[in-house]
Amino acid sequence: MRFRSRMKRFLILVIMVIVLLGLYFGYEYLQNTSLGEYDQETTANTGFPLSFAGDKIIKLTNVSNNLVVLTAKQLAFYTDKGRETVSYQHGGESPMIKTDGKYTVYYEIGGNKVNVYNNTNKQMQYPTEFANQILFCEITREGYLAVVTRHEKSSALLTLYDPKGSEYYKWTVIQERIAGLVIQKNGMKGAALIYGVKNGTGYSKIVGMDFTKEAPVFETEIKKSIGYSIEQKNSGNYHIISDDKLIAINTKGEIVTESKFPSSVQYLSNEKVDFTAIVTGNNENEINTLKIYDNSGEETNEIITESNIINVFTQESIIILICEDKTFILDKNLNIIKEFESNKNDELALIINNDLYQTSTFGIEKKGVN
Repeated sequence: MRFRSRMKRFLILVIMVIVLLGLYFGYEYLQNTSLGEYDQETTANTGFPLSFAGDKIIKLTNVSNNLVVLTAKQLAFYTDKGRETVSYQHGGESPMIKTDGKYTVYYEIGGNKVNVYNNTNKQMQYPTEFANQILFCEITREGYLAVVTRHEKSSALLTLYDPKGSEYYKWTVIQERIAGLVIQKNGMKGAALIYGVKNGTGYSKIVGMDFTKEAPVFETEIKKSIGYSIEQKNSGNYHIISDDKLIAINTKGEIVTESKFPSSVQYLSNEKVDFTAIVTGNNENEINTLKIYDNSGEETNEIITESNIINVFTQESIIILICEDKTFILDKNLNIIKEFESNKNDELALIINNDLYQTSTFGIEKKGVN
């Protein structure tokens, strides 16, 4: 009887341990793969080409050399072999993602929720819900997060969080909008592109900031022009793209160069690399001019394509130029490295480890560059 009693207690103990382990790992799974109230979705994608039938691809990007895909229905992460590691349904009407090195931030423009994931696709402990509508977010390679929200009727609020998810800076803009933002990698300095209206006329200005101080470092007005893109280049200069020119500003707020565009900007790639790519054209049937501007904002190279350009992307020293009939991989001197057949549906592309990932009629294809 004593032996049976001990055996019974032992079996009960084993069962309890199994149940507790199951609950623990189930909790860890939910913590690591949950997108807040968004549900995980399983797809059949296990290799290239990736199929997204019945869905629309909004953005392609990468984190730690893995592919990140945002569609109208889901956010999905893939290895370089095309194996899906995790995907989520989001249900947002205006979904957006931003990435930088190790982190992906998902948000909905006009929504109230933000989710941040590290390079192993685990959700980080940043705030996920906001009282006011989100206008946009930015994140640095080191994990400093910026969330810009609508504040009252004609104001905007910038809130910064450190890599542990703790708030460390707030800035309210009254009767103006924050149109763009740059945060330096240590999270302590940056610059904002501001838009406002005075006496019925729109204006833009650049505000340099030290996030350890209340007063701006500098304020520089962009005269007779409306800016809509800002980025800081490797040299430290800021490149601002407006409706009719590129303005380069140094870290003191001094204008280094203003380069006028000969015709309207149709596409642009203003990234952290040491140059900026601008596509201009007079109308939708004549979008065929690509211009390259260096760190100082000076135009250095130009090409005119035979067919219309439908997009342009820059990565390190590489340019991906997508035309209606071909996709070109160029260096920053506009020498052709590789070219591929393409069509009007091949609108998005990026390079990871010398492979081109590009949208197509079927989904996403992978092509070797070398």
